[in-house]
Order: sequence, then C-alpha cells, then structure tokens
Amino acid sequence: MPLKIYLADLTHMDLGVATEAFPLNIGLIASYAKKTFGNEIDVTLFKYPQDLLEALREGQPHILGCSNYTWNCNLSYYFANYAKSLNPNTLVVWGGTNYPFQSEQQEKLLRKYSKIDIHIYYEGEVAFTNIVRRVLSDPTLQKVLQDPIDGCQFISPADNSFVKGGEVKRIKDLNTIPSPYVSGLLDKFFDGTLTPMMETTRGCPFLCNFCNAGDTYYNIVGKFSYDYIEEEFSYIARQAKKANIEGSILADNNFGMIPRDSKISQLFFDLKEKYNWPMAVTSC
Repeated sequence: MPLKIYLADLTHMDLGVATEAFPLNIGLIASYAKKTFGNEIDVTLFKYPQDLLEALREGQPHILGCSNYTWNCNLSYYFANYAKSLNPNTLVVWGGTNYPFQSEQQEKLLRKYSKIDIHIYYEGEVAFTNIVRRVLSDPTLQKVLQDPIDGCQFISPADNSFVKGGEVKRIKDLNTIPSPYVSGLLDKFFDGTLTPMMETTRGCPFLCNFCNAGDTYYNIVGKFSYDYIEEEFSYIARQAKKANIEGSILADNNFGMIPRDSKISQLFFDLKEKYNWPMAVTSC
C-alpha cells in the first residue's frame, strides 16, 4: 500500500473564503514528492476545512502536513489536534513563514504546539522528501524522530530535547520541480471560487527585516525558465476560462525587477487576449 499523505493549506470560511489563493505551496511540495517517490506515495491536497474534516473521518493518513501562516496557524493546529485524537501515530508536519529564525524561539514554539511532530524551516520540497524517505523506511514515530532530519526540527520523544537537522540547500534549478498545474494536481481547485497563484522566481536580494525573504538564505534569486512559465500559465488560462475565473496572484517577491519580467507581462497580455484570463494580476 502506498504511503498516505494529506497536505493542507487551510483557509477560514466563517465569512466566506478568507484566503482565496490556490494552495500552490503544497502543490509544489506534492509535485516534487511524487516525482521522487512515484507510486510509493498517495498525496491528497486540501484547502477547505470541511473537506479535510471529512477525509480524516473516513481514514487517517500516515502524514498530515499543514501550512503555518499567521492567518491559519490556529486552524492548522485544530486539525493537528484532531488528527492526533483519531490516530496518535499520524505524523504531523508543518511548514511556512510563521516560524522564527532563532533556535530558542523555534524550540519554544514546538513545545507550545506539542501536537506538531516536525516543523520544516526554509524551502519545503527537499526537506519534505527527507521526511517521507524516513517514514517509508519505518513509519513508527520513535524511529522517524530518532535522528535529525535535514531541513527539519522537532522535539525528541526519546529525551525531550530540541533536535535540529542540517540546513537544506536551496534548489538551484527550479525546473526540477514539476509544475503542479500542468501535472493536474491543482485541477480540483479551479472551482470558480479560488484564484490561481503562480511564481516565476524565488528569493530576494534585499535584507528587509520585516519580511521572511529578507533572511540571507533567500538572498539569491532563482528563476523558473520562460518555457516552464509559458506552459504553466497557458494551462492555467485554459482551465480558468472553463471555470470563469478572472483573477490571478503572482507570488514573486519583486516582480518587475528582472528584465525578463517584461516578457512575462507580455505573456499575461497574450493570454488575456486569447482566453480572457487574467483580467487582473495581484502581486504579493
């Protein structure tokens, strides 16, 4: 049986969809993991809390991965608690920018949110595959958390110590991450409610202390190739037209800074002329 993995980038729903962006983050992690492990894993993605609630009631995964941002931290932790109440052996993994850079504060957070088994720091794709590889070798929590995992931090169940794995190098060739759009992993989110999110670069040359990307780890800007972007954006445009989606969100830290961005702007215009998408581009 394949390893069952649930990845969730949850949004609050009380007054409508609070964060309407596609879960690009978990899509990229899932795409990279599927490329690495193929049929050894079965990955399901979630955005809406009710969908995850129903899935957990039907059966528990080996791994529950949740995003950790200021806007969904408590919601993610609710599901960490719930998953553990159903099956204490479910490995709960978190990743996201709502996580300190200082070791003392990282340890404090992990001790406060004790249902989190592992927190990824910095980029998630390689670190998550390190976790999956460990679970595939032996899924018991004691074994998974016996030794440090590169790119990850956790509280040891053996001696209650704070364990920090080695720093994972950033992915230099971003094209090695298969597009979660082109692969179809994000197809179910073209529901007419959510807005596609894309990225053409990663990293930022500036050191602003108010921004997660201001850390020196992200100082070099990496780029997806133009061919990668053109194929992905064209796929999104076709799907968006079917779903009557008009908007788009660009996750780049500094779109417009790189000379190539003028070519991508032209691509947006050409797709708008052909598919009526995007009618608007929101840049983060």
